[in-house]
Amino acid sequence: MEEVWKDLDCTCRYEISNLGKIRVKSTKKEKKLKRYNTAYLFIRFGMPLHQEVARKFIGPRKKGYVVHHVNRDRLNNEVGNLVYITASEHRQLDEFKNKRQKKDKEIDKTISTLKSELKMAKREKIHRRLIKER
Repeated sequence: MEEVWKDLDCTCRYEISNLGKIRVKSTKKEKKLKRYNTAYLFIRFGMPLHQEVARKFIGPRKKGYVVHHVNRDRLNNEVGNLVYITASEHRQLDEFKNKRQKKDKEIDKTISTLKSELKMAKREKIHRRLIKER
């Protein structure tokens, strides 16, 4: 994707790109972005980068809509990774993600338990199923 730069509305000094970057207009030097105790990058405190990229390159956000990262990587603020969806759709996606993460943790715990049982069975030279019976 070719990088396109547009003026940031809040200031004439900076430009924003469709690849989620900020630079000083006069020097073309890219600005380092900060995270303020969140998973999101901010242009400056109170101005999330993903929202500005979406506003400049997708268009204005309708009431009740939020910016969603398609690949769920909140540090990937390229315009192709951003879409507007309703707040309720976003909540549903988050609920699904949280359920999946909980299930993943359960699976990891089961795998860890099985590995421990296998180690113990090998050490004691018995079948793994006998570990639980003891």
